[in-house]
Amino acid sequence: MKFEGFIELPKDRILNIFDYMALSNHTIFVGNMLSGSVVKVQLTNDHGGSGASVSEQRGAGNAHGIAMIPGEDKAFVTRSAENVVDVFQPSSLTLLGRIPIADDADAIIYDPASRMIYVANGTPKLATIIDPVKLQTVATIPLGGVPEYPAADAQHGVIYQNLHDTNEIAAVDLKTGSVVGRWQLAPCVGPSGLALDPVQSRLYAVCMGSSQLVVFSLEQHKVIAFLPVGGKPDSVALDLESHRIYTAGIQGVMTVIEQEGEDYRILDNIHTHPFAHTLIVDPQTHRVYLTYAALLSAPRIAVFSPKP
Repeated sequence: MKFEGFIELPKDRILNIFDYMALSNHTIFVGNMLSGSVVKVQLTNDHGGSGASVSEQRGAGNAHGIAMIPGEDKAFVTRSAENVVDVFQPSSLTLLGRIPIADDADAIIYDPASRMIYVANGTPKLATIIDPVKLQTVATIPLGGVPEYPAADAQHGVIYQNLHDTNEIAAVDLKTGSVVGRWQLAPCVGPSGLALDPVQSRLYAVCMGSSQLVVFSLEQHKVIAFLPVGGKPDSVALDLESHRIYTAGIQGVMTVIEQEGEDYRILDNIHTHPFAHTLIVDPQTHRVYLTYAALLSAPRIAVFSPKP
């Protein structure tokens, strides 16, 4: 990987830590876990990211996940301190509304199959379903475990959900409001980040407790491969076109993996920064954006591009 430079983010507090990132229309959105701010980064074509435009929506309550609705000027952010989902305009960062939900709101995604917003509530071990038109909760679904990051399978109309404490993947049907499948991820311990390859029908889960990436076949319903990755991984992202997988973890290592048919090989382990555990891939430019936590100094997003 080639390091291209940093994008500096607002310094809201002495300590700044970021949880999840979202990418839409060449724009990154990331939530500050401590200050509650949502930071918007308008990307440019320059390689180092120095020309990026950065703006901020200040908010109360720990900001975690951000979900965008394709084609609409509407986005959703979870706030665990206040147990709400805030609705805002991505274009202007204007607050549109606030939706009360269950405790410990964490990851959030848009499900294109049901056209609903899906929220993972950690401590209550359930999912909250939100109607993005009515801006209200329409259902809660018991999951039987502590949910981390989910992935939407639009082709089959289900949500795949990592369960951190039971080391499982659950399949959630939003139409019936129930869990319709549950499978073990052994040898994975503490699954956190999750990504879906819809072409090959595979899930990629990173395991915080065992510092692994596991590959789960949705056709065979079992783990078909696993690899060691950087310590305490929390996020995973796929570049489907280049057949690369990226993981990032709390111990400050980004692992780069290449898929060749049924085989996976580690290309690099890049030492980054402690708590740099949040990353995203731009499928058009193939650049990787990794958010750095910061103590005393301003937080930053590191920009990487793949080497041929």
